[in-house]
Amino acid sequence: MVNPNVEKKQRLQLKSIELGRAAVEAEGSSKRLRDEIISSNIRQIVTGIKERRWTATQTVAAFIAQAIKAHDLTNCLTEILFEPAFKVAGELDDHFGRTGELRGPLHGVPLTFKDQYNIKDYDNTIGFTHWVDQHAKEDAEVFSYSLNDLLLY
Repeated sequence: MVNPNVEKKQRLQLKSIELGRAAVEAEGSSKRLRDEIISSNIRQIVTGIKERRWTATQTVAAFIAQAIKAHDLTNCLTEILFEPAFKVAGELDDHFGRTGELRGPLHGVPLTFKDQYNIKDYDNTIGFTHWVDQHAKEDAEVFSYSLNDLLLY
């Protein structure tokens, strides 16, 4: 039996991807800057933010643009957290703008996880459509360490 929530989930994914595209476009960074960001390692990303060469918002936009590009080619995205990633990035940018201090050692580093880890209020289907719309009740332990400064997308 086909899970009736699958089509609903697919529509939500398409909407999230289109909203992500629009947010990346609205953010307005150049392709050159996005390429520089996604070519950077973790230390370089944090240093770039600290030296004000780019922001957490520009960083997450670069990685979201790349994720959408990969999805267009491979249909790889399942749970899409673009909106909360932009929200946290804005909070990190506000904090850094006010204090001049990074919130933590991974301030503004985008992170994505395979659909095998519980993220509270999101599905963890591991690709099984039968498990669509069964949200995790709590985060996997791996998320409890650095959620204040990481950007889950």
